[in-house]
Amino acid sequence: MRKSSRWKRHYISKDIAAMAKEVRVASIFSLWQSTDTSHDRFYEDDGKVVYAEAIVHCTGRVTCIRPLYKHVFPLKLAQGSHLSVYIYKTVGGYMEVSRNVESMLIFCHAKATAHIKQMENAILYNQKVSLSVINSTTNPTKMAPACSPTNSLHVAVIGAGAAGLAAARELRRESHSVIIFERGTQVGGLWVYTPQTEPDPLSLDPNRTVVHSSVYDSLRTNLPRECMGYRDFPFVPRNDDASRDPRRYPSHREVLAYLQNFAREFNLEEMVRFETEVVCVEPEGQKWKIQSKSSDGIFKDEIFDSVVVCNGHYTEPRIAHVPGIDSWPGKQIHSHNYRVPDPFKDEVVVVIGNFASGSDISRDITGVAKEVHIASRSNPSETYQKLLGSNNLWLHSMIESARKDGSIIFQNGKVVQADTIVHCTGYKYHFPFLNTNGYITVEDNCVGPLYKHVFPPALAPTLSFIGLPWMTLQFFMFELQSKWVAAVLSGRVMLPSEDKMMEDVTAFYAKRDANKLPKRYTHKLGECQVDYLNWIADQVGAPPVEHWRAKEVHGGYLRLATQSDTFRDKWDDDHLILEAYEDFLRQKLIYSIDLFFLDAKKSYLFLSPLLCRDGRLFLCLVAMGRYIHNLPENIVALQHAMAMLTAKLDDVLRTVGREEFTGRQQRISQVQVWHANVLTTKNKFDDLLSTYEAELQRLCLCGFCSKDLKLSYLYGKNVSIMLTEVEKRSSQGDFDMVVEAATFGEVDEIPIHPTIIGQERMLEKAWTLLMDDGSGMLGLYGMGGVGKTTLLTQINNKFSEISDRFEVVIWVVVSKSATVRKIQRDIAQKVGLVEMGSGEKDENQRALDIYNVLRRRKFALLLDDIWEKVDLKAVGVPYPTRDNGCKVAFTTRSRDVCGRMGVDDPMEVSCLQPDESWDLFQRTVGENTLGSHPDIPELARKVARKCRGLPLALSVIGETMACKRTVHEWCHAVDVLTSSATEFSGMEDEILPVLKYSYDNLSGEMVRSCFLYCSLFPEDYHIDKERLVEYWICEGFVSEKESRERTLNQGYEIVGTLVRACLLMEERKDKSYVKMHDVVREMALWISSDFGNQKERCVVRAGVGLREVPKLKEWATVRKMSLMNNGIEEIFDSHECGDLTTLFLQRNAFVKISGEFFRCMPHLAVLDLSENHSLEELPEEISELGSLRYLDVSYTCVNQLPVGLWELKKLIHLNLEHMIRLGSVSGISSLWNLRTLGLRGLVLDMRQVNELELLEHLQVVTIDISSPSVVKPLLWSHRLVVCIREVDFKYLEEESMRVLTLPTIVNLRRLSIKRCGMREIEIEKTASSSSSSWNKIHTAPYFSNLSKVFITKCHGLKDLTWLLFAPNLAFLQVSFSGQLEDIINQEKAASVENAATIVPFRRLETLHLSALRGLERIYWNALPFPCLKVIHVEKCWKLRKLPLDSNSGAGGKELVLSYGDREWIEKLEWEDQATRVRFLTSCRWHWRATQ
Repeated sequence: MRKSSRWKRHYISKDIAAMAKEVRVASIFSLWQSTDTSHDRFYEDDGKVVYAEAIVHCTGRVTCIRPLYKHVFPLKLAQGSHLSVYIYKTVGGYMEVSRNVESMLIFCHAKATAHIKQMENAILYNQKVSLSVINSTTNPTKMAPACSPTNSLHVAVIGAGAAGLAAARELRRESHSVIIFERGTQVGGLWVYTPQTEPDPLSLDPNRTVVHSSVYDSLRTNLPRECMGYRDFPFVPRNDDASRDPRRYPSHREVLAYLQNFAREFNLEEMVRFETEVVCVEPEGQKWKIQSKSSDGIFKDEIFDSVVVCNGHYTEPRIAHVPGIDSWPGKQIHSHNYRVPDPFKDEVVVVIGNFASGSDISRDITGVAKEVHIASRSNPSETYQKLLGSNNLWLHSMIESARKDGSIIFQNGKVVQADTIVHCTGYKYHFPFLNTNGYITVEDNCVGPLYKHVFPPALAPTLSFIGLPWMTLQFFMFELQSKWVAAVLSGRVMLPSEDKMMEDVTAFYAKRDANKLPKRYTHKLGECQVDYLNWIADQVGAPPVEHWRAKEVHGGYLRLATQSDTFRDKWDDDHLILEAYEDFLRQKLIYSIDLFFLDAKKSYLFLSPLLCRDGRLFLCLVAMGRYIHNLPENIVALQHAMAMLTAKLDDVLRTVGREEFTGRQQRISQVQVWHANVLTTKNKFDDLLSTYEAELQRLCLCGFCSKDLKLSYLYGKNVSIMLTEVEKRSSQGDFDMVVEAATFGEVDEIPIHPTIIGQERMLEKAWTLLMDDGSGMLGLYGMGGVGKTTLLTQINNKFSEISDRFEVVIWVVVSKSATVRKIQRDIAQKVGLVEMGSGEKDENQRALDIYNVLRRRKFALLLDDIWEKVDLKAVGVPYPTRDNGCKVAFTTRSRDVCGRMGVDDPMEVSCLQPDESWDLFQRTVGENTLGSHPDIPELARKVARKCRGLPLALSVIGETMACKRTVHEWCHAVDVLTSSATEFSGMEDEILPVLKYSYDNLSGEMVRSCFLYCSLFPEDYHIDKERLVEYWICEGFVSEKESRERTLNQGYEIVGTLVRACLLMEERKDKSYVKMHDVVREMALWISSDFGNQKERCVVRAGVGLREVPKLKEWATVRKMSLMNNGIEEIFDSHECGDLTTLFLQRNAFVKISGEFFRCMPHLAVLDLSENHSLEELPEEISELGSLRYLDVSYTCVNQLPVGLWELKKLIHLNLEHMIRLGSVSGISSLWNLRTLGLRGLVLDMRQVNELELLEHLQVVTIDISSPSVVKPLLWSHRLVVCIREVDFKYLEEESMRVLTLPTIVNLRRLSIKRCGMREIEIEKTASSSSSSWNKIHTAPYFSNLSKVFITKCHGLKDLTWLLFAPNLAFLQVSFSGQLEDIINQEKAASVENAATIVPFRRLETLHLSALRGLERIYWNALPFPCLKVIHVEKCWKLRKLPLDSNSGAGGKELVLSYGDREWIEKLEWEDQATRVRFLTSCRWHWRATQ
């Protein structure tokens, strides 16, 4: 092949080389042919003979070589074995001819003798031997090599930007006739910069004058140039033009110059109609009619076979929605109209969006603006940080609202007074000229339907779109998409059928929706781009994306995200750059490498082949070989320089440490920065030196070359750079002074919402507690999202009001993963100590430094969000005392943490009250929304009530509803929050993850399982602690291997853990109950359902008014089901429930439950059917529940237990209480594994008592005793008496039992005596007792666990002195017992051994005395009653004095004296005047009690 221009020669030789056996390139001066034309011999300069079957002349237009047929084939040789070809076309056309030549060479290489006609056909067919077979997910018809003429169509390309130019070139390569419509005056599209902007800064006015460029003056590319360009026209630096930008990330002007070069190289401008706007594109039969408008206003209609849309998508802006923006007085502009930063001088600017343009523009503006604040919806709501490299640039979460006063409020609570908002929020796809009768739509920036983002199935292949996907290799993708479109239009590649394409589109949309991606991300490629590009390459037979190109684009986007300020000028992938340029060399796309941006000395790098001693061919760096050859010398110099730098650092730090130790001096900022930089440099030096020996082994040719050129070059360059850096650091370490007088900054006020609702009282209380002279530490605890951080922030800002009292106020965000070192670093930074780095002082040394500074200062330390004890001593913080006057306040979600921090009485930050909740919610939603319809306020109140006062939920849900202005939307919100709140917008993204941190912090799966179990109960349900623990035991969460007491204690410990973690709330009035906040409950259900992915794993429909069992798709996946508190009457169906372990059906309206329902529940462990008052029968099939451990059928009307019940051998808990129609429990002894048995409300006979004796594992029983015949057998059975937990004595007449003798019952908790005629209650006589049971009775507690006693209508009793032996009694109610004279009789009490030491009722909380007409005394002396809360006295006429004095009831809470008779209170005698004054104020008249 004879030489001409390098581009011509390159393309032709490359195409032919793909098929020929051998291709040689020679100049016209070094090659001549034998004079004997009958042979194939040619001679090169060295005399070597070459036998050729064809010659391609690329020798310019000057020489005419022989007569040519069609200007291509020499007639004389056309039919022989020789072929001489002259490429005559212009630069833009030689590729097309070369393709034809390639086809002809196929015939020549095969020694084919053909006629001119055959050659013509070969040219026309444009045949290729090897075509790739389409391999699509839709399995289109596989295509064999084309052997028939291809289609040549008349094609319109709309737009002469990067996509349009690529499309035009590929279409012409496929022999199509192409017209490019371009409204501008030059090629380049988006990349044509203009200083002009639109008159409407937001570009919302449809009648505005549209400016089609969005390029700003400082714009540089986001990806490296070598991976940006078209594959066969690389985007490399040009050294032939000094005005060109050689940087790796060049400016927009360089990109435009590249596109203009591309257009000239391939003669594309001749196809462009400049200043011609496409007005309308619409179908015309099987073709397309295009109406265009020229610059002089002339309209023209034309018909085309096909239309390729390449009009770009950076003209029609998307604007962010900001609540309240309509009334905000500032300026707004979209980045489309941004050009230069000058208009923002001295302004406070808010930039919405933090991707490419947002990051660029915000940093561009910082040079002139006063402040720049970036808001991004992708950031967590608490985001707030000052960005490095600038002193006036902050990063925030998204804007919460804009206000009339000009303020902008962010979701992180920060507030700024802004002048301008810049929307860097992207663009909309916009095709105003396209009329497809609805086949193509644009919805939320999703253009569709499109097959592979290119072809609309209904209109393919004559309509196509190039360049819609984003976040990808744009130019590279344009080229591949264009090849595909051109090949499809020519008939070389076949598309699937319309139905198959639509199936593919539908599947793609379904996958998008399954991944919960919004529609606007339909055309985002991102991590999928390589797969997408390789798929298209496979369709057209092109090579896949190169390794280096894929790696560069991935690394480029990563640097863009993590190093937005430096990624264009600092990178770590030089090896990929070299790989790319070597690839260009191999393909002969370039002939030397000009890597200006790789060489710090700005010298050029050329690659040339050298042969090493071992015979392997390496590429040697000629101009930059010094990096390799000088490596040993540079290493020695580097080590020496590093030693000097280390010595200088030690000298400086020694001086600084000596001065700082006094606490009066602190290092200057320059020293801090220099110290940090030296540490960074030292780490880099250590890493670099660690591989030095391996690098030496790679060198060869006396150190002039390497066995791995890339690695050695990069290492040598890094050594040289490091040497320069070390020398620079050393020169920077020459300080005139290293310390200055220590100064502590004023309080750093933290921006916060101007109106904090509902925390005024809490703030006042917290501030009072903290400032109390006797208090040095304040703990604030509460559930997630309740406002602890907000409260602590207000405390921080309040310190500014008393800045003269504290020298330094330190704010530290601790968080869950914080370490002592991190806390020390934050404190050190505030008090002027240098930041810690790797290899610096250890924690003990740093703690000493901090201590020496703070011990001389009065400080306040605020620790936000601690999850475990922060050891102040380990950190170096002096403990706050009354003497030093220092303060420490912290927030936590766990009360346990408060205790471990030494705060015994922390302050709980609780949810808002209903009025406060509504106030916050309505302010968040806004007056405009609430006033848009008269029904909305009431619906809004319902929504607010669902949040149960949790500020986080009120804010997030309020923001979501702020734009909902129809009743239907509010009704839907109420329905969703009632039925499945996790589906509500913002719940899974912003609320539940915050609360989940508390769940994650629970220790162990057992505690977490116990917590999730609590979500089975209805909203706001009061859960009995003991019953809950019983459930846990039977589910296997709590081990039952230990004793009953230990097992219960373990369960109660878990309850306490959940309460202290603020995941459960203890009832204030009755501590035996807990409940779960509704939002926490939603979080638990969300976790139980695998975060919403398996919603039927835990089915909870409790208290929602069901009338039938809900219909489920997958019963087999259900593990827990709660249908309690509904109105379900019948169950008939049978379902496979192989994983079901808990089934709550209590408090329904069941009449009948089919036996089939229980057949397929092999693992059911807990079944609760209690309080189904209409249920009269249990099916026999209950016997098939072989795994059942807990069964509760109390308060039902079942009259006979099924025989199958006795087959449940694993049953450990059975509750049969108050089954009023149950005649007998005979057979109960078959349940030999029972631990807990409830029999209250049932009448027992001796036979059943004997059966109870046989239950050897029984630990707890509750019973009624209404027959004298069973009193002694029960109470004197050593086996049963230890099991009795609750006992009711009923209807025992005087004749049958005048004296009730109670034995020691250590586990008894509740005792009731009703309508009994006994005259006296005695305690079991002991061996040392005399004839009188009250003589010399020992004081060891007989009823140590008895907490509740009810005595009513026992008219024979004179006193209740036996209560002396119930030291933990908490509730005592005595009523309608007319003969009762004393509660504790003085004479009987005196007979008790050590009576003087017994103080009764020390745990009593409630004393209720009613209708005791003979009662004269409760006790003869005043009692302390340390726990007593209420004394209620009614109709006790003879009771003239209460056992109270001025010190009684001093347990910290008011003792309420409730009475039913005003006359009685007026006559009541008091111990003294002080007692009267103290308790009269707490007297309450109980009006109803007197009726």
